[in-house]
Amino acid sequence: MRIFKLILLVSCFTTNIVQAQSNSYFSIKDDGHMYQIIRTSTNHYVTLGTNSSQGVTKLQLAKWDASFNEQWNYEFPSADISAIDQISYLKESRFGSYYLCVPAPTGNAIVFKISPTGDLIWQKEYGVSGFVIANAFQIAPEGDDGFIFGTGSCSVSNGIVKCDGAGNIEWQKVFNRSDAGGVITCSGIVNHGSGYIITSKFNGDSFVNQKIDASGNLLSYKAYKNNSKTMSAHKSIAYGDGIAILGDYNSSNNNIDRFICFVDSNLTLTVYNDLVVAAGSTLMNGDYCVDGTGQNILLTGQKYNGTNSRSFILSLSSSGNINWKAKSSNPGGLAGMTAWSDRVISVGSGDGSVPVISITDNTGAGFCDSLTLDVNNYHPTLALLTGTTYSYDITSFWGSTATITSTNDIEYTRTMICGSAPVGIESNDEIQQLSIYPNPASDAMVVEFGSENSLSLIVTDLSGKAIINRPNFVSGTRIDLTDLKSGLYIIHLKSETQLIFQKFIKQ
Repeated sequence: MRIFKLILLVSCFTTNIVQAQSNSYFSIKDDGHMYQIIRTSTNHYVTLGTNSSQGVTKLQLAKWDASFNEQWNYEFPSADISAIDQISYLKESRFGSYYLCVPAPTGNAIVFKISPTGDLIWQKEYGVSGFVIANAFQIAPEGDDGFIFGTGSCSVSNGIVKCDGAGNIEWQKVFNRSDAGGVITCSGIVNHGSGYIITSKFNGDSFVNQKIDASGNLLSYKAYKNNSKTMSAHKSIAYGDGIAILGDYNSSNNNIDRFICFVDSNLTLTVYNDLVVAAGSTLMNGDYCVDGTGQNILLTGQKYNGTNSRSFILSLSSSGNINWKAKSSNPGGLAGMTAWSDRVISVGSGDGSVPVISITDNTGAGFCDSLTLDVNNYHPTLALLTGTTYSYDITSFWGSTATITSTNDIEYTRTMICGSAPVGIESNDEIQQLSIYPNPASDAMVVEFGSENSLSLIVTDLSGKAIINRPNFVSGTRIDLTDLKSGLYIIHLKSETQLIFQKFIKQ
């Protein structure tokens, strides 16, 4: 069973940032793999990985401070949920909790919601006739603590499901194509205004972007086809006023390994680039994100030449051209990444069996014993398709309470491989000396903080449902609690650079 931490006092999280340094490359255990990393709104990190790189594996979720000291963790028995890269997802919710979406042995998807303090809020399993895995997962737009996921199962082609912060299904739809010869698979979901851009792949050589509103109504779409190669769009992220799409090719496509597309807010393709390495090598796995300037795309993974693999990082401009490229001399590969300010933080598996974390600056300098990476890019073309996209409501998906067990007794040991150990330093964020009183409270309470500026204040219950929302909250303001039921609640106080949480009890 999950071992919960007993919290008797109000807890408050302050923020830290990573101190500038040349580089840092270190392992955290003797065995395992790291798949994903996210930087949280409190400038901490949450990672998703496994306890072992081979054989029977157990999924591991951990939160770290700015110096990568472990704060809390989860380990799930291998019989409960699977540890599979590219169909496991880790996201921070709009109100600071965390969503973990992973495939279950049944073939369905399981979603966990975990509080900022590491307490399990709820877990639910989602299925459909046959099976359903989440091929894409995204949090809802600002002000909505829910999430949305997309599938591509045989029984529901390109199904999209929206859930609220408690995991209840709000709506479900199918987005089909008149020119699709089989199953359409949702491969990416990006927030766009109050709605979403859905990226889906079909026919082995085509993809379609569909713009929908918050209720799932289809607003516009455009589809593209490669007339000469098989290709598969895998992930999409927000970039500029549009999106960036990352994908790969069939292994027989003339040593062309990966591609990246930029699509504007009108869903028009602006850039389509092939990323190619020398004959006999391939680019594998990996992740991508926007750098700290917001102007470039960073891509990571591993280069494999049939004998060994080496981690790499690429920086691509808005035109798809390579800004810089670096390859580590250390064996292994990087599977997930995040970036901010002048930092690039990547996670993966060193030597194929050791979970590692790499920190470099945003020019790639300091990449552990960096070597030359022989990657070039080309600008082929895609054809705009004339087929139509249409949608309709369905009731095929269901969600029910899951009972997956976990423990929180993992011990991590950081071992430096090269560079210097990451060091956290206090930031100059404006939210200082947060206090709420009385606590416990009955009819009302007062929230004070050390800032003259108005901030955004949201009160949620433990399911993440917003109970009170004050977008322009001033320190010292009284909050009426008469309409709240007795219980435990969380205050979320947010500035432009900081988000902190504090629990309180309504008597």
